[in-house]
Amino acid sequence: MDVNKMMILNSTYYLNTFSMSPEYVRRFVQTKQLNREFRDVFQLLKEKTVRVFEKHSVSKKEAVVECNAKNVSKNPILKKQLKKVDLLLTSPPYLGIVNYARQNWIRSWFLGADPNEVSEKLDDDLNLFEWIKFSKDTLEEFKKFLKPNGVAVLVIGDVAKSKNSVIPLAREFAMMVKENNIFKNVWIFSDYIQGADKTTRIWGETKEKATATDRIVILSDVNPFENNQRLNGKSVLTYDLIKESTKHFMGDLIEMYDK
Repeated sequence: MDVNKMMILNSTYYLNTFSMSPEYVRRFVQTKQLNREFRDVFQLLKEKTVRVFEKHSVSKKEAVVECNAKNVSKNPILKKQLKKVDLLLTSPPYLGIVNYARQNWIRSWFLGADPNEVSEKLDDDLNLFEWIKFSKDTLEEFKKFLKPNGVAVLVIGDVAKSKNSVIPLAREFAMMVKENNIFKNVWIFSDYIQGADKTTRIWGETKEKATATDRIVILSDVNPFENNQRLNGKSVLTYDLIKESTKHFMGDLIEMYDK
């Protein structure tokens, strides 16, 4: 077992949202002058799993599957949930910024998968035209699972092509949704992130191409904000604020809400 791959670093700040390369870990250890302490990671994971399931039971309705998002409705396990889902929450891949297989190599190792083979299967190196088509194909599939009053929420980040050029992917996405009549209503809430909290800032050649703004795109054929007591009056985030954010971001390009 490669100790560099299996180290647990808790003594100082360390990214935990994706897997750094073994060489990065070696440099990190040297720079921070950390002492290596061998830990049986598998035993620790087993103990953590036991602790989690002491408080939470596993539903027999849950499932983890591997399938192509572009034809997910044909999956024999998931097709049982067609038109039964209240909420879909996901985030499409960034536009040519992240190699998801490489950034998650340790997860692939843990599952016995080859990151290079995984990379060949992923749509994470698309240009804008390809990304729009991919988003359309997958969104049409996802909608097949939603109830008539279901809601889809997607987190889409802007992409900086240069210091003076930014691609607002959520705007392109929203236009695609309306042009193809996939959903009747589209709302976009802008979530501004502090630079230090954006993990993509350190991704080598593509660092800082993911801007400090994420757009939360809300899609539905109904207005899910009506009679929503948890949102209206009891939260800083109100329906009026969401509408204002949508209009500020989209301008007068299309009328997107209150259908």
